[in-house]
Amino acid sequence: MKPAVRARTFGLALAATLLALAGSASAGGPRRPVVVLAERQRVAVDVVDTPALRAQGLSGRASLAADEGMLFLFETSAIQSFWMKDMRFPIDIVWIRDGKIVGITPEVPLPSPPHALPQYRSPVPCDVVLEVRAGAARRWSLKLGDAARVER
Repeated sequence: MKPAVRARTFGLALAATLLALAGSASAGGPRRPVVVLAERQRVAVDVVDTPALRAQGLSGRASLAADEGMLFLFETSAIQSFWMKDMRFPIDIVWIRDGKIVGITPEVPLPSPPHALPQYRSPVPCDVVLEVRAGAARRWSLKLGDAARVER
């Protein structure tokens, strides 16, 4: 299968899963999607899939639990660029394409004013990005090529 077709297939499968989850709210509230990494690590995620939500990201949030993350969805595969504006805790950034981890930027530090905010870029084009607590990628022994999928 061509890379562009695989990317669309992964994106469509992810979108279908997220739509199904949106309709499966229980009395206790909506269920959060779960990203399964390397077939062993489960991460409950908040999904951001619009320009406004992606711009906000984790800015201003106090923390993330050890098994939580934020999943950024993009319409097309491209070199993605992130910064740490208004962040209150360090993170790991996991770059994903075609259901595989294609890059890991570990231990991204808090911004240090008055210095300019550095940009963190994906090593290759990707269309899904996962942010988790700093050190998680190391604790979970994530590596390039590991599978990344969304589950109900």
